[in-house]
Amino acid sequence: MGPIVAVFGLMSFICLAWGGSAAPETQMMEGIEIRYFAAGKKVIPVLCEIGNWRIVDIKLPDLVVTNNGKSIINIDKVEVFGKSDDTKTVSLEISGKDLLDAVRNTANTLNKNRPPLFSLQVTYGDIVIPEGVLSDNGSASAGQSVLLPLSRITYLHYIGHSKIDSLQVVIAVKNGGETKRLTFPVRLTYYENKSKYIFPLKGNLHMAFVPLSYIHHRGASSQEFAMDVVGAVQSGASDFTAISTPNPKKLTDYGIWGQDILAMGDGVVVEMGDKFPEDRMSDPAKFTDPNYT
Repeated sequence: MGPIVAVFGLMSFICLAWGGSAAPETQMMEGIEIRYFAAGKKVIPVLCEIGNWRIVDIKLPDLVVTNNGKSIINIDKVEVFGKSDDTKTVSLEISGKDLLDAVRNTANTLNKNRPPLFSLQVTYGDIVIPEGVLSDNGSASAGQSVLLPLSRITYLHYIGHSKIDSLQVVIAVKNGGETKRLTFPVRLTYYENKSKYIFPLKGNLHMAFVPLSYIHHRGASSQEFAMDVVGAVQSGASDFTAISTPNPKKLTDYGIWGQDILAMGDGVVVEMGDKFPEDRMSDPAKFTDPNYT
């Protein structure tokens, strides 16, 4: 681990995001309310175009299901459909242990050991936490809510020639002896690059944890489209992707150290931060110790 520059934004020559108007906030169906966990949620797909082929990855929205009826409901499974010209083009199903484990883990976190609101917003966005105790097993009594953390379970992946226009999240709810399929429509926000940007660094660099990767930035709402720019070391390094010389002893051993960061476009610098204590991060030998940073 070492100095890494994170660039927050999308670069059109690597990948694009589509978009449109915001999705409806709430759906009421047969005494059951379904809404986004984060207020004003926009679902923005990542699109890579290679010739006539499209590769689309869509991070699923987290939903809150509230039982406004009198009898107990049970969420059995969740189906997600990607649609093109109102035709189902790609789909997935979330059920069983994967669904229940995610519901249980998230409910336990919010019910018993709720983190500060700021840290929750970093992960989930501008959330509205339901009142009362969340269900931890997918079953909700009158007035109780179930949080479906779909973004923590899986994502919708598509390779083909079609344009994915919208999503449908279909929640199978058991109410007594009857199973109801409740549909929550999800519009997609089509991102359009309105300006021309240049890459903000020069030299020997490579990209890490780009938006198509779900193992890092993409998991957090606040940095869903971030990507890391890593300075590669060409002299004395162990391989061509090394970010420093072997066994770095000083910050200048890192390839990114001292790099000029260029303006990506015309603008005015209105604020900068320069009060971060550099001496707290000056010993590369300790970078692998989580307690140090």
